[in-house]
Amino acid sequence: MKYIVQLAALVALPLGASAAHAATSFTDRSAFIAQTSPQGMIDFNSAQAGSSFENQDLTVGNITLRGGFFPFDPPGGINFIAPGGRCTNVSFFLAQIDGSQFACAFVADGIDLSIDFNAPVTAWGAEFKAFVEEDIQVKFSFFDADAALVADYIAEGLDPLVPSFIGLDFMGQDVTQLIFSILPNPDKEENFDAFGMDNMVFAFGRGAGTPNPVPVPPALLLFGSAGAAFAGLRRIHRLER
Repeated sequence: MKYIVQLAALVALPLGASAAHAATSFTDRSAFIAQTSPQGMIDFNSAQAGSSFENQDLTVGNITLRGGFFPFDPPGGINFIAPGGRCTNVSFFLAQIDGSQFACAFVADGIDLSIDFNAPVTAWGAEFKAFVEEDIQVKFSFFDADAALVADYIAEGLDPLVPSFIGLDFMGQDVTQLIFSILPNPDKEENFDAFGMDNMVFAFGRGAGTPNPVPVPPALLLFGSAGAAFAGLRRIHRLER
């Protein structure tokens, strides 16, 4: 499995053989924007801080989030809009992307996180932090309106303390759902990942109708990547059950 090259100025990386259709992945936000010309952005600043998407739906802009129930939550829950509560057993500050509100998310073996696109998209990307720590692999599975797999992407080998961009261009295919899942590591006693997700960008698909998105200036689309060159000094602690 190839590791994602963090912050590399690569135009594109090919998806693995498991992809159902032609798709292109990116780890460089500016290259993704140049190719896909996204018309929408979600930074979660308009969402109510502390609102939960754990085992329930939470709609923010063009997406609806839903995370599975985790029975060993620390105070404040796992799946919610930060600030407010705790992402793991440490402060949410270690998972924030650029100092603004973000979606604090949790996935584990048997506990997935889903994102429904309320208007179909043909390209999608977001920034992550505290992601795929300690030999964890997170699988992104993208589906169309008929629940057919459009593409798979496996994230691994990222520095959890540095914001990382991951984006995919589905080459004209409409996507209506994204599911994050853990690929269990048999050598680990626990398989889970808690992470921050922010500054989501997407291009609307043919089936989106007329979403009438507010035009997003290129400078604003690129803003979220500004802090990606700075690594934190503290390590994310494991969640203690």
